[in-house]
Formats: sequence, C-alpha cells, structure tokens
Amino acid sequence: MDKSVVWIVAVWMAVPIVMVATLETGEQHKSLFEGDILGVDVDVDEASFQANLAHNAETDSRKLWPNGQVPVVFNGGAFTSSQQAMINQAMRDISQKTCITFVQRSRERDYLLFRNDNDGCSSYVGRNGDGQPQVVQLANDCFDAIGVSQHEIMHALGFHHEQTRMDRDDYVQILKNNISPDNFRVNFAKYNGNTQRLPYDYNSIMHYGYNYFAVRRGSPTIRVKKQGAKIGNRAVMSPMDVQRINMLYNCQNRGTGGPAPSRGKKPSRRRPQQRRRLEPNWFSDASSFFSQVNGDEESPLGDQPSSGMMNDGGSRPRSCPADSPNKMRNDFCQSDDDCLDSGLGEQCCPNCVGTTCNAFCN
Repeated sequence: MDKSVVWIVAVWMAVPIVMVATLETGEQHKSLFEGDILGVDVDVDEASFQANLAHNAETDSRKLWPNGQVPVVFNGGAFTSSQQAMINQAMRDISQKTCITFVQRSRERDYLLFRNDNDGCSSYVGRNGDGQPQVVQLANDCFDAIGVSQHEIMHALGFHHEQTRMDRDDYVQILKNNISPDNFRVNFAKYNGNTQRLPYDYNSIMHYGYNYFAVRRGSPTIRVKKQGAKIGNRAVMSPMDVQRINMLYNCQNRGTGGPAPSRGKKPSRRRPQQRRRLEPNWFSDASSFFSQVNGDEESPLGDQPSSGMMNDGGSRPRSCPADSPNKMRNDFCQSDDDCLDSGLGEQCCPNCVGTTCNAFCN
C-alpha cells in the first residue's frame, strides 16, 4: 500500500487531491487543474467536467467580488520582507489600474488568505462564496516577478488562462504529442467563457509559456500562429489584462482604485459602505500588514518591526523640520514619487529607502 502523504483540500464544488505543479516538466498531480487552479474536479465525465468549468466569474456574477472589494489576510511569518513587498506591489499595480480595492479583512465571510506552504503557486477562480478562507498559495519560487502574484490574484478575481478560450486554435497550436494524455485534458482544456469581445492576447499574464507541461524538458507544447508573438509573460499585467478586469467589474473610475458600481444594496446613512482600503497605503505600520485572524492561524510577520515609527535608513529631505519624527509606511516603492502617490506626501516629507516608503512627518 502506498504510504505517501497527500493533502486533501475541501473546495466549493469538489474535493480534489492537490500537489505541487512544476509547469516546465509537467510533474504535477492531474487534479491540480491547469497547473495552478484549485477547486475543479477532473475525475468526472466530460459533461460534468465542462459544467464545472462554467462556474467562473466571467460567466457567473455570483463569483465576482462585490463592489470590486477584496478582503485579504496573510499567513503570519510565511513571507520574507522582499516577498511581502512584491505581493504589495502586485496588488498596488492592480488597484492603481482598475477599480479593484484590497482591504484588510475584518468580519467578511469571504476573503483571500495568502499562504506560503512551499507548495507551488495556485488559486481558486473567482470568489468561492462559501464563507471559508480562500487560499492563494505563493511558495518561495513564486517570486521571480510581480506578475506571478498578479497571475494568481487574477485567478481569484475570476479569470482562467488565456489559452482556454474557445477560439484559441485560431491563434496557437497545441502540440499534443509533446503532452501526456492526462495533462492534455487537465491543462489544455477549452471552455466557453466570456471573452468580452476582446482580441486574443498573446502577452496576457494569464497565458501559458511555450513548454508548459512538456513530456520532455524543453519540448514545446504551444506554437504561436502570429509571427513574432511572445507568450508566457510573467512580468506584469498586459494592457488587455487591465481592460478585462475593468470590463468584468464594470469599473467607472478606472486606474484609480476607485469604487465599482454596487452589485448589492446601495450604501445609506444606516448602512454606510465600508472601504478599509489597503491600496496604495496598505497598513499604517508593518506589524499590521499580516492580520491576525481566528486565533493564531494568521499572525503578524515575525521579522518586521513591531511599530512603523522606526527606520534607520534614508536621508532627511531638506524641506522637513529637523525635529520631525521618521515614520515608515510598509509600501513598495522605486522612487520618492511612488511615496508621494501613496498619500505620505499630504502631511509628510516622503522618500524611498531601498524598496520601502518612509517619511519625516510633522
């Protein structure tokens, strides 16, 4: 009898066995749909399989996050400071280009739980709506670029992979002989989703690369039909990725992280709309970046300062008073302008030290 240990993950529609996926070599369990998608039972007949695929935010509005607001918590101590900054940057980029907002989870039933169990990169597609923590798994090897985090977040927002479109055969050729039969069904399925009448996007962050799930390392599994087209982008969302989010969530204030139209009851004096926005500021100090929820399951990040009042790096801007305290915001930055955009500039003199915004405040 096989004594190997497997993890059983309970999901909204099925209970698959999930193991880590190694996209380039195809070394993944067949029940991890498309290499990084949780919650799709593949051990069923074809009709049930296709019906399962149909339950996604592109075709079922119940899978959307209401008002484009996504509550999040983090598995405490699981991420390094640089990984934390990369997730932060990934969310910030989405929030700045769309009306999606990421908020610190308070009492919301549905929320994203970022975990690092060193078990690959994976996510559910769309909001589960079952009142349970919805895991976004980001292992240590998922941080080559912010696009990897954005890829999994886009799954959570409701998007499947680009090459699953029904019209994909007009744009790419799937080299079936280089893919094992089990992998072909699980990882190269097509489904009748909503393309939003947008063109096929080779550069989408949701598109597979050339040799994902190859039988032999380096063997191509996808061939593009447009000369010079590149696939497998994991650097950052493409312009069309941004457009898809804005269209799916009916964004009005696009590119501002502003509110989307309400899909439920309108806010009123008795029922105000709560928006504990994390973007672009995230939290006021590093200790609250990783929220503590349900006992000790999620706890503050252990290697971060317990207060946002300390930062030994950087130089004091000349325009700031000499006695101004130095306050740090746990916000990713590449320049002082990024810190101005984060809101620190309203009352403080911001600067970017390393990759973290900090400011000398009056």
